[in-house]
Amino acid sequence: MAAQSLAELGYSVWGVDWSETAISWAEDRFQQAGLTARFIVGDVCNIHQCRDAMFELIIDGSCLHCLIDDARELFLQR
Repeated sequence: MAAQSLAELGYSVWGVDWSETAISWAEDRFQQAGLTARFIVGDVCNIHQCRDAMFELIIDGSCLHCLIDDARELFLQR
C-alpha cells in the first residue's frame, strides 16, 4: 500500500474510497502499524473535505480509469 509506505516515511497521508469497508480496513491497518492518516468515505469527484487542502502528490489507486465523460473531467479539475 503506497499510503502506508509514505506514512512510514513521515508524510501526511489522506485516503479516499467510496467503500466504508475499505476505509475501515485502511484505518485498522494504520492503527496496527502505529501510523496516522486521514481517511474519508466519499466520491473522488466531490470530496468537500479536501476543498481547501493542498497536496504535493496525489496517487490514483485505480479509480481514474473507471470514470467516464463528465466524471473524469470533474476528477481532473480537483
